Amino acid sequence: MSKTISVEVAKEIVDSKFDIGMSGPFSSSRSGGAGNGYEASAPKEIRDNIVEIDGTYADCNEAEGTIALRTSSGIEHVMPVGNTVYSASISEQAEDGSVIQIGDQLSVIGIKAEDHPVVIAATIIRGEEKWVFEQVKSIYGRANAIKNYFHLFRDTPGKREYILNQLRGRKYGRYDSSEDILFDSKQEQMLKYAMSKETYPRETQRAYESMFRDPNPSKHKTEQKLSYLSRIAPTYKDRQPVSKKELMKLLNDRFYKMDLPKQQLVDVLVSNERAARRGFNILLVGGPGVGKTSIMKAVADARNIPSEIIPLNGMSCPLELEGLDSGYDNADAGRLIKVFASHGTSEMVIGFDEIDKMNSDSKEGDPMNVLYRVLLGEHEDKFLGCGISTENTIFIATANSVKGIPEPIKNRFNAIIKLDDY
Repeated sequence: MSKTISVEVAKEIVDSKFDIGMSGPFSSSRSGGAGNGYEASAPKEIRDNIVEIDGTYADCNEAEGTIALRTSSGIEHVMPVGNTVYSASISEQAEDGSVIQIGDQLSVIGIKAEDHPVVIAATIIRGEEKWVFEQVKSIYGRANAIKNYFHLFRDTPGKREYILNQLRGRKYGRYDSSEDILFDSKQEQMLKYAMSKETYPRETQRAYESMFRDPNPSKHKTEQKLSYLSRIAPTYKDRQPVSKKELMKLLNDRFYKMDLPKQQLVDVLVSNERAARRGFNILLVGGPGVGKTSIMKAVADARNIPSEIIPLNGMSCPLELEGLDSGYDNADAGRLIKVFASHGTSEMVIGFDEIDKMNSDSKEGDPMNVLYRVLLGEHEDKFLGCGISTENTIFIATANSVKGIPEPIKNRFNAIIKLDDY
């Protein structure tokens, strides 16, 4: 292929395959299960030819329309084109008459012309700006992020700064949607159930098999029910046992003083570990800001299991927790089932926040009754029409005071731990 044709082909890819809008590479049909469009796989013609070059600006060849970057492996020739997107620091300086200086660090993403040593630039930014986009892991996604960042926020620098301020804050690691295991088809769900049948309570087994035999699955929302059930494993694969010494060290590292509450917490966790009980119930009582929700997270981290907090302040309708019968048009599962399904397991820490502030006087029913059954070790969801075992779930409830909590509920906790103000 001649150099002219090769360069024109690469230009066409840059012009048409890097989409600034939310169509093209960001459409749902291209996402391939990616958590967001910027994680989608690149089209083949891009995947085979995309490159990222980091180097110092060395020269400009006006006749060829290229610039030279000095890299660790030699000189790379880069050709900016009409659709090349520059970072704001470069484009704004150009408007003021400034130019890139020899020795400036640049980072380029582009398409390499076939059989010829030139790269058609899709994006050009300064080297010190590259960190802003480092959390977008694929080169293709990063190029689109750069293009959109400087296109969408071209006239709103405050929005660019807002993102930068967040990037300078704490990092929590990455959630990878590819790790979510979804059994989408009925055949997959049936196979999974057949191979793991005895890991479910008998009532759940009965519900599963009733759904598989359902002659009118659309009317009864059977597909949606099976989707929930098939995503909830009773145990968590990465759960870790914890020793008394390890647990106390974790709590001491995170919490100042609180010696008695920490010892009580250690006693509960270790005693249940020795008794091979994976789930239990704890009530933490104390004023705002004493560390109740932080303790929930510490317990989950000690066991290496997922966690989620369900706010109960003002909750008045039990359907929020137990779901709505599938006979209704807008029926869906309750909050607990959705949380279990989103994490893929019922072996996790569920934080019932502000249990003392639930509204038990509603004409719609008393959510405390649902909570009582949950703390007994099994949750009956009205939408699913069956029970889900919660014997491996650690329930940690919080309250400012025990005065508003019914005695039968208090009796379901393995420990009530009082947290004093600092």
